[in-house]
Amino acid sequence: MKSKFLKVILPAFAIMLALGLSSFTVNDVSQTAYYQDSVLGPQTTQTDCQNLTQIPCTIIDQGEQEVILYQDVERTIPFTKPE
Repeated sequence: MKSKFLKVILPAFAIMLALGLSSFTVNDVSQTAYYQDSVLGPQTTQTDCQNLTQIPCTIIDQGEQEVILYQDVERTIPFTKPE
């Protein structure tokens, strides 16, 4: 009985556990964001903002001013961040 458990059941359980845990991977996708730098003009950067709230994502630019990150080159659709 012990031999059958170790040879068949245990590997099957390990495979099921591995498949189950593989669905819990973190999807860390960074996106390109656009902003108007007060010193350098139009710029791009990478962001992990998720568009979950109404709070705009911001960064500090070269002129040490807080600027909003946008999803499009024309800077009309802002990225938003979680609360």
